[in-house]
Amino acid sequence: MNARAFLTLLLASTLAVGCAKPTLPVSPLATSTPVSTSTPPTATPTVTPTPLPREIEYLTQWRDDAKVHLFDHPRGIAVGPSGNLYITDFTNYNVKVFSPSEEFLFAWGSHGPSPGGFQNPIAVDADQAGNIYVLDYANGVVDKFDERGRFIRRIYSSAVEPGCPGSAQGVGVSSQSGFLYVADTHNNRICVFTLDGDFIRAFGGAGRGNGQFASPTDV
Repeated sequence: MNARAFLTLLLASTLAVGCAKPTLPVSPLATSTPVSTSTPPTATPTVTPTPLPREIEYLTQWRDDAKVHLFDHPRGIAVGPSGNLYITDFTNYNVKVFSPSEEFLFAWGSHGPSPGGFQNPIAVDADQAGNIYVLDYANGVVDKFDERGRFIRRIYSSAVEPGCPGSAQGVGVSSQSGFLYVADTHNNRICVFTLDGDFIRAFGGAGRGNGQFASPTDV
């Protein structure tokens, strides 16, 4: 081999070695645990029903199966300080009285003009002294009676009371203020009286906002 051929062979070998790419060690890929994107199920909470307070538990009922003291549209009920029950019988035109043990005691009233008669007794309440206040819807009056049903005085009349004409449907006595409150339904307000029948004031007015009424029927 001449010198030129030897140099050519040596140069080719050197270029081949210089152009060879080094082989790098390959590390195995780490196996990653896939991340779940789903939301784990939420346990349904157990709801325990709240028991009814004892003061509103059902106790008993009574009715006039013997039809001896038959009700005909009883509308109002009140408990006097002695525990007696006073029930206005709307179309029998009277007030029926029962003992705390639900025994019928007596009734008073008849169909006719007041005082002494009722057209449609619709509401009743009692004060701490045992006096009974009966609102007669058709006669448009609230009359005061003693606990035996004897007439004492007129408290309210829709025909004459200042600022309170109209048909009333509800009556209530406050043991705290000592006032009697009448729901003046058609005039959308409440009238306030002393227990002797003196007019104090009226409040409310037609509307659906705070302090307004839309035909109040009870108090």
